[in-house]
Amino acid sequence: MIDALITAGKATREEVVTNQFQKFLDEKVLTDRTKPPERGSSFGTHTIVSRNTSNVSTHSGNTLYGCTYWIDVIGKDGKPP
Repeated sequence: MIDALITAGKATREEVVTNQFQKFLDEKVLTDRTKPPERGSSFGTHTIVSRNTSNVSTHSGNTLYGCTYWIDVIGKDGKPP
């Protein structure tokens, strides 16, 4: 991730090491899947799983990693019931 920041020109290596660059938040969607209702069923699902990366001033010099997921129930038209 540090190399990506440097390559993109968003920070120098010194800024990254001394934590003098601005806060960042990144999200990468790992799964975005819609499963329509099966035959004879009224509902299907829409599932999203993502990985989150962030830095915060309360944990100076550290990077926080997390995972977000949700499953929405959808009707036959693909919208929430």
